Amino acid sequence: MSLGCPGVHDFWQAIFGSLSLIADERIAPDPLLAMLGDDRQLPAMNRRLIPLGLLTAQRRVAIRWDRGALPTIEEWIKDAICCNLQSDVYGELLPQSSRPLDIWGPFQAYLHRRGDEEEDEPDLHTR
Repeated sequence: MSLGCPGVHDFWQAIFGSLSLIADERIAPDPLLAMLGDDRQLPAMNRRLIPLGLLTAQRRVAIRWDRGALPTIEEWIKDAICCNLQSDVYGELLPQSSRPLDIWGPFQAYLHRRGDEEEDEPDLHTR
């Protein structure tokens, strides 16, 4: 899945790599899934989280593309956190089976793991 631009290709590779870690299974980069949301090959338990994660990635590509810059995985994570927070606010309006923690719980666990890894890395920007 190159989409004709190396930077965008790298971004989508990082997105699918992150989503694979979040879902705890390999999710192959797929243009139909990334651009059109065709989730037929996904297991039922990931059919809500993965499309939401990809939708935030599509949004990030569109925003950065308009500015002539490439998106970053860090921007995607911030966007996904914002979606997570919004769904927490509106979660009380949803049926019990659609509560935000059911959808975003794996993403929150991924962020905790990622934060733990960053704390273990030395800070190369300070002397």
